[in-house]
Amino acid sequence: MPVEWLRGEVEERCPVCGLDGPKATVLATEHVVNEAPRIRLLRCRSCGAAFLDDLTVPDYGADTPEMLDYYVEQGAGIDLIVAPLLRVPPATVRRSMEIGCSFPFASDFARFAFGWKVLGVDPSPLAEKGSAALGVPVVHAYFDADLDLGGEMFDLVLCSEILEHVADAHSLLSSIRARLSPEGLLVLSTPNAEILRPETEEGILARALSPGFHLVLYDRTALARILTMAGFTSIEIDESPETLRAFAAASPSPIERLLAPDTDAERALLRRYLSTRMREAGVSSVVASGFAYRYLKECVNAGLYDEAIESREFLARVYAERYGFDLHDPAACERTAVVPFNLSCALFYCGILDLNALQRPERAAAYFASAIGAADRIRGSACPFALYDGETEMLLRQSHKHLPMALAASDPQRAVRELARLEAMDCAAFPGALLEETYAQTFVRLVNAGAYAAAEELALRMALVIERDPPEDRAGSPGALDPLYCLAMLALQRGRSGEAAELFRRVAVAAEGAGANGPQELLRSARDHERLSREQAAATG
Repeated sequence: MPVEWLRGEVEERCPVCGLDGPKATVLATEHVVNEAPRIRLLRCRSCGAAFLDDLTVPDYGADTPEMLDYYVEQGAGIDLIVAPLLRVPPATVRRSMEIGCSFPFASDFARFAFGWKVLGVDPSPLAEKGSAALGVPVVHAYFDADLDLGGEMFDLVLCSEILEHVADAHSLLSSIRARLSPEGLLVLSTPNAEILRPETEEGILARALSPGFHLVLYDRTALARILTMAGFTSIEIDESPETLRAFAAASPSPIERLLAPDTDAERALLRRYLSTRMREAGVSSVVASGFAYRYLKECVNAGLYDEAIESREFLARVYAERYGFDLHDPAACERTAVVPFNLSCALFYCGILDLNALQRPERAAAYFASAIGAADRIRGSACPFALYDGETEMLLRQSHKHLPMALAASDPQRAVRELARLEAMDCAAFPGALLEETYAQTFVRLVNAGAYAAAEELALRMALVIERDPPEDRAGSPGALDPLYCLAMLALQRGRSGEAAELFRRVAVAAEGAGANGPQELLRSARDHERLSREQAAATG
């Protein structure tokens, strides 16, 4: 996504604070939709909001056939959408509404997890298809003050990644406020305008801009301001580099009773939801593909490898039924005529499962290589949103990282060649810090596998890295001393006993210095090998 960063000013009215006058020009780029005019983003110095100079709302009622598979299989960040709901005491909500629900995963989750009576509002064909697939009631219309939703108020309104699509957020938020019960709560998320900087990674910037579809972007101040103007007097905003999450109410109590985040409980509840729904969906459906992939991901990330193996089997059935290829055969995945939008990510997690749980590094390497190829094919697909989800590009980098790590035990020389290939990649595709991390972890695996000749090719680089960033400074962190220890072991195995003794001594001193948090087993091993190295050095004179 080529971006032209701009300097200058134009006369415009800010859609957030209403101030007329000069607005800073920030950037220009191509519209997501081919042949649509370029977009230009402005910023209000008064309130901090960023907005397009053309606030024409796209037609969200238009059908985009490829969006269904993309969103359901990969694009929907279900875990991120439902996370703020898990901070709401379930008993305080009886009736909830999700505005801009799209394929209504969040409403379906709320009904499953909390037993809430749910309703979605969205004009898109994606919402209509999601309503039919999940059985969630959806009003197929744009939300506004005049929309007939019955006379009953809502205890909670969810507005996830919608505010940025709206030209007149004042009207939207005031209409939401009017539909909330006296103790009702608005939960919303929106991109964080603070990332509008030239140094921001391209993929992150692309997600924030979604050029042509995101009309107004907010920083923390602008978001608090527009919520206050809509009548929300109690507001809590959680800020991350990419996202603002807000909880807003007309009285203090809904904010005061928000629960503290409980990541373990949240992920366990999400796994139950995904596992149940994937089994209820038709095995050849895109819905089954989406649920099964996400369940595989959650199980692998939680280290629940028995469940992960089971979920991989289910996903393999879905792929075989729907796409006609065998997930158990990485080579077959590369030859499939139709590439599922979640295939690259699924192949990555299959590789992690084989590498860490099943101890099959050669097979893991085949999965990582296939994941890289699948991402390339997805990038070239007709869907303009492919690879905008953030997860696909992140796991593509992780596939590049883990490929030489897996090859260390099965094909050491190829592992070294893969590292050289990564070094030749553009830093935007594979950042330097990740490259150094990949070198270090591959080096450790080469030494642990006894591939000393291949490890020797990396030894000088590792020694320079260690001297530039001494691991002794972070000895209490898991794995921090491993490269230094393996450099010592390599020196010992290659006959450099004096050098090995000094390196083992450094490991031992650092481990001791970390105290109770230090790696005690590594400390003992380093001391034993230091003595052995000194004995060998003395024997060889």
